[in-house]
Amino acid sequence: MPSGMTHAENETVKRLFVAKEVLEEMSGIESESSIAFQGTELGSVEGDLVEAIAHYGKPAVRIRGRVSEQEIPCVLPSNREDEIGKKHPWNDLREGQRYVVTGEIKRKANGDIAYLLVDNIHSVEVEVVDLDRIADPDFTVGKSPVEYIDDLWGD
Repeated sequence: MPSGMTHAENETVKRLFVAKEVLEEMSGIESESSIAFQGTELGSVEGDLVEAIAHYGKPAVRIRGRVSEQEIPCVLPSNREDEIGKKHPWNDLREGQRYVVTGEIKRKANGDIAYLLVDNIHSVEVEVVDLDRIADPDFTVGKSPVEYIDDLWGD
């Protein structure tokens, strides 16, 4: 702070710096005035990595949700970029690999996810299961599916 300022002037300057920081953070996120948001919740999305991107100037990954198949931008918050980047370097992220991304989910008014502010990201190893190893060819003990279900339900 410049010297020779009164206490009130110093406080005003501090408030202006805080306001500037808030505006800079908001400018990096989708313009909230252009999207009607329903709300924010904590949660996770599991899906396949589509690509590493910059989302409004912030590092992010785009995940295709396993259930919804919606492509969701997962934005790394500026205060966590280094920490998350050390755990999961960008060159280790592989397109098509399945990941679970947890954090703050921002939803649009229609319920779709606008973006996810990442708290953590980890890969999921998907094991291919040989159905012959787990299938029981005599599961219904010789009965038709209808007979088996009728017996199971007691009809």
